[in-house]
Amino acid sequence: MLRTAVPSTRAFVPSKHRGDRPGIARKLLRGSRDAEYTTLLRLEAGVRFPSYSHPAGEELFVADGRIRIEGTWYEAGCYSYSPPGAVHDVLCDTGATMVIRMPGPGAIVED
Repeated sequence: MLRTAVPSTRAFVPSKHRGDRPGIARKLLRGSRDAEYTTLLRLEAGVRFPSYSHPAGEELFVADGRIRIEGTWYEAGCYSYSPPGAVHDVLCDTGATMVIRMPGPGAIVED
């Protein structure tokens, strides 16, 4: 069985995707942003991640901190599933780290 291991020393890198704001950093765990992937996403306090479409859906687990998705607050330990076709933004008031699994690429729908 082939396994993927990511060393704990791998650094978060500032996200440089179209529409991303300062204060957003990623650590890719598996896959590619052009296909299925799993990533750690870190948002600094006060960051708003722009509206993003999820043609294939999204799974999100809040590891620490607190985020708001479409008016609902999710704290550490919360899980959120966005079905295929969902579009939402994310607001972070405290700083947060999330585990995100995307079964396919998404797209920023606002700049």
